[in-house]
Amino acid sequence: MNKINIVKSSVWLAALFFSNQLLADNKEIVLKEVKKLDFNTVFARVGNCHFDVEKQDLVHSDSSVCTYSIVEKGQLKLIAEPLTTVEIEFKSNLSVEGKVIFNPEALAISELGKYSILTNKPVAVKVGASGVVDIDLGGTLKVISQLGPDLKLSASYGVEYQYIK
Repeated sequence: MNKINIVKSSVWLAALFFSNQLLADNKEIVLKEVKKLDFNTVFARVGNCHFDVEKQDLVHSDSSVCTYSIVEKGQLKLIAEPLTTVEIEFKSNLSVEGKVIFNPEALAISELGKYSILTNKPVAVKVGASGVVDIDLGGTLKVISQLGPDLKLSASYGVEYQYIK
């Protein structure tokens, strides 16, 4: 069975960050990628690989393309005006090659709570006194078309965020 190394040689996940709203005092929201999500190696066949970010574990099924290698969660850091509310939404994208789609899921953690963020579902996150929200990233990598053993792919996702009044 063919295997493909995700991130290191075949599929890498790139984040597209979007923010266009500032507070009255023009304090911009900053989102930084601290660590890339790495699915490591997957089988080169149609199926999916799901990393549960809350349990910090791979979820295996009959259609799983995951190997039993360790998946490394992605980490982001959002910096905003303290004691505000920021709406965050992760969006999936089909790879340019049309063979892979990534549906991101995240766990946002601030001093004021933990917030699960599912694909294409905006969530209001309360920012604590530090102004920092740590975000752990996981989700489902779906291989929707047969992959060749030497094929290099990229998968991406979008992140939209804005202050809410």
